[in-house]
Amino acid sequence: MQEILNYQILKISAHRYFIGLGIIILSIIIKIIFDKIISKGLKKWANKTKFIYDDILIEALIPPFRLMIVIAGIYFATTYILLGKIRLIPPIVGKIMTAIILTIILWSVYRLTEIVTEIMKNIFDKSDKILSKQFIPIIRTSLRIIVLIIGGIMIVQNLGINVSSLIAAGGIGGIAIALAAQDSLANIFGTFVMFSDKPFKIGDYIEFKNVSGVVESIGLRSTKIRTFDKSLISVPNKLITSEMVQNWSARPKRRIKLNIGLTYNSASAKIKELIKNIKDYIKSSNDFDKEDFVVNFTEFKDSSLSIFINCFAATTNYNEYLRILEDFNIALMKMVEDLELEFAFPTQSIYLEKGEIKEVKEK
Repeated sequence: MQEILNYQILKISAHRYFIGLGIIILSIIIKIIFDKIISKGLKKWANKTKFIYDDILIEALIPPFRLMIVIAGIYFATTYILLGKIRLIPPIVGKIMTAIILTIILWSVYRLTEIVTEIMKNIFDKSDKILSKQFIPIIRTSLRIIVLIIGGIMIVQNLGINVSSLIAAGGIGGIAIALAAQDSLANIFGTFVMFSDKPFKIGDYIEFKNVSGVVESIGLRSTKIRTFDKSLISVPNKLITSEMVQNWSARPKRRIKLNIGLTYNSASAKIKELIKNIKDYIKSSNDFDKEDFVVNFTEFKDSSLSIFINCFAATTNYNEYLRILEDFNIALMKMVEDLELEFAFPTQSIYLEKGEIKEVKEK
């Protein structure tokens, strides 16, 4: 047994390999204990506290720490095996190990950005929950991109690559990329313009150019709009901020505009009574804005006596608006029927005068 332990591989005694293997196995056991006992205990403790951010902190750090235990075991095992044999280790191995550790730290910081996002979300929620819902995903994405860029530079620098010279060498390429990416930058700028001006929010029905529909999401590059035929349109943000956008959902009420045409044999008294009945209906219904409406006999048309109605439904919901409009139309038909009036329609009359035929066309 002693001979086996003293047997040398690459000028290193076998017992060092066995002990190194033992260190790795021990690290795996510690990881299992951490998963089964410690991490579960930390999660239970965090759930009991009133502090909301400790849950996010523990959830963010457990996966990187679990990996760090195994990496630490490999590191200490390798160090022990090669103790006094540093000349056998290529310099790049040490740099790779450092890069791995930096990557784990970067992963931890990346996950910790969720805490910053949650803090900002709570701040935004106090003033504007709608703005918070739109802006927080962009903040989260931006923070993670910044962490990845800074962390990537640190890792590359650690591997011995001169980042400054690399950036300088890529200067011309950077200019080309910047020119190619100018549309993307314009879209990102358009996103921040939308958040500052707030022309619309998620769930609003908007219309601009030939696009109309409900806003489903607002991203860094584009806004997604669901049209009435259920297709999804992705519109670059720079187009939205450079065009006139009509936000139908921002209206406090929806307009109802009608012209009722009655036949020319209608009695004036009945027309006046019909106008009064329409006004009374609008005033008595909770479906209408009672302060802003007009009902008037306005015009002698070619084939009808025209009553103009302009009122507002007390809702911005499209389906509810259609229900109100339908009820109103049916009520108008009943009013006309009760007064024994008739709706006019395009007609053509022929008059005979002194033996000649004169044709009068009515539209």
